[in-house]
Amino acid sequence: MISHIKLLSSSFSIRSLLIPRWSILPTQSCAKCSTRANVPTYTPLLDVVSSRQAQARRSVLVQVAGPDSASDLAGYCHEQFGKVASLHYYKNMVSKNFTDFFIVEFESADSVKEVMGGAQHSVGEGGSAGPVPVCSPFLWLQGGERKTSQCSVPVELGEDLDRTEQQVRNMVGVSDQMYHVWKMQTMTDTSLRMRFLVSRQVELAISGMFPRAQVLPFGSAVNGFGSCSSDQDMILVLDNDRKEEVSSRLVFHAKGAVYGGDRAQVQRYCEEVASIIQSFLPGCQDVQKILNARVPLIKYTHQLAGLECDLSMSSSSGLHMSCLLHLWGDMDWRVRPLVSTVRRWARGNGLVKEVRPTHFFTNFTLTMLVVCYLQQVHTMLPSLNTLVDMSTPTDSYTCEDGVNIQFLHNINGLKDQLNLCYSSDISLSHLFQDFLSFCSTYSFFSQALCPISGSSKPKDLTWRNSSAMDIINPLEPELNVSYNVNSRAVDMFQERCRQTMVKLETLNEAEEQGEIVKEGLFWLLCENSQQKQKQKFALPKIQDLGMKQGRQKERKEEIKQLFQMSAAPSNASTGKQVGVKNEQNPSDVSRGVQMIDVKDLFDKKKKQSKVVSDQHKEVLVGSEEKHEEGRVEKLKAKYLRQNHHSTFSQKL
Repeated sequence: MISHIKLLSSSFSIRSLLIPRWSILPTQSCAKCSTRANVPTYTPLLDVVSSRQAQARRSVLVQVAGPDSASDLAGYCHEQFGKVASLHYYKNMVSKNFTDFFIVEFESADSVKEVMGGAQHSVGEGGSAGPVPVCSPFLWLQGGERKTSQCSVPVELGEDLDRTEQQVRNMVGVSDQMYHVWKMQTMTDTSLRMRFLVSRQVELAISGMFPRAQVLPFGSAVNGFGSCSSDQDMILVLDNDRKEEVSSRLVFHAKGAVYGGDRAQVQRYCEEVASIIQSFLPGCQDVQKILNARVPLIKYTHQLAGLECDLSMSSSSGLHMSCLLHLWGDMDWRVRPLVSTVRRWARGNGLVKEVRPTHFFTNFTLTMLVVCYLQQVHTMLPSLNTLVDMSTPTDSYTCEDGVNIQFLHNINGLKDQLNLCYSSDISLSHLFQDFLSFCSTYSFFSQALCPISGSSKPKDLTWRNSSAMDIINPLEPELNVSYNVNSRAVDMFQERCRQTMVKLETLNEAEEQGEIVKEGLFWLLCENSQQKQKQKFALPKIQDLGMKQGRQKERKEEIKQLFQMSAAPSNASTGKQVGVKNEQNPSDVSRGVQMIDVKDLFDKKKKQSKVVSDQHKEVLVGSEEKHEEGRVEKLKAKYLRQNHHSTFSQKL
């Protein structure tokens, strides 16, 4: 047993999140947001990605029985493969079969090579064939003699967040709630480690043919705006550009390009890589090839990591877009909590739908809306043009699809020059309120948002990508970030902004008096009363069709009279009279519905001369007879389906 394991958390019960967090919120009321300050330092995202890639090359993922396996795993790995730098507990809440893992980081990548060479494959049971013998950084620890070692290994465990969320609900002050809600769901170190391990798995799978290939995460997984449950977006670069010119006289023999251009080549690559992922990589299931999209990609579910993954190969422009968003997010500490609140508010108010494609908002659209608002109203974020003017030759990149990237990537020590609110004490709640005011009155019909210039410009209705809301893509200006959003979604968005502004005014007044109204921020997010039971779909009964509440009683009398009058002639010979059934279902009686035998409404053998019952002889005489017959036919056409009018060859 390892006696010197340092636990970075005193509790590891995990219930609510996919990735556990070990930081604990204070039990007392949180400090005011004004005490949180900006810092002048900054690390460019490309440097962060490079550091995380090196970290993944020193790490493996091991499935264990539970958190108590930390001692045994650390001791075994230390003695067998090399010195262990740290262990990070990962709880997969998505899968029922693969739940408990440790990410083992070694001090040297050579130790991972030792693991890959020394691990074994499981043997098939009952004479069946064994599993595919793939070497992967995803392993499991089988039972055996527990090792004892006197090594010191930091172990990072998770913690239950149910209690801390309730603390946030009880806080006084929307700004404090916004900050802590963001802290609770923001990406964790363990989650980032897992995502780079998922990327590393694909790299290793094709490294024999493509030794310089890289799989780079991008999007919300790395730009700082994602959560532990965000999808995993990745770009596969088969031949990473060398920094130095190679003048070798030796040239590789290679297959010719596929006929049809670069797009056809990418589609072919996606087909082959998807087959490798589906057939050989452990944990990868439900592989789909989306080849006809604007950006061909591979979608799959990673059961071991509990992630939904999207892998593309056409261009690295998405990574540089992540660099720009990462830069904007680090410009001021209030940017990311504000974006997180807007996203959660939009989802709670029905502005974000799960189905894709969608005519409503996406997280990327909402993020760019916040960016444009902060540029125009508070000058908190610099425009792209400003970053371009300050860039150096090292900031120039050319993507695989020809997109030219040129903007300042490293703003270390320059934040106070680029952010005019750097020393401002404006609160998160005021920023959110101003965002709602800005969007509720903005003329999306006549104006377009431009993060390149940091301002608005007249809407160009002749632009082929123009829609109900125009937000120019900063790196690819010919694209519209909000092209999918329709006018109905825009109207709904502005109406929700106005409604939330009224609620926020109420909360601000209560905050001044130290009171809590309807759990504060969660009232705005519609998360304290949105748990509603989904209504079940049921086909209506024939007696319910056309029965409106206002005329239900009147129409029941009309139908009853219709049945009495149309049934009497057809049963005169037997002396019977067909009417409303006396036997009724209790549930139908409670709804005021009378059961009717429809087959008795029509007589297949209609006679020219009808015998009228005694009770109607005085009514059906003279001119009243024609009037009454016409009224009966109208009621039949209104409420009943005629057999000879059916146009279907088969009946349901």
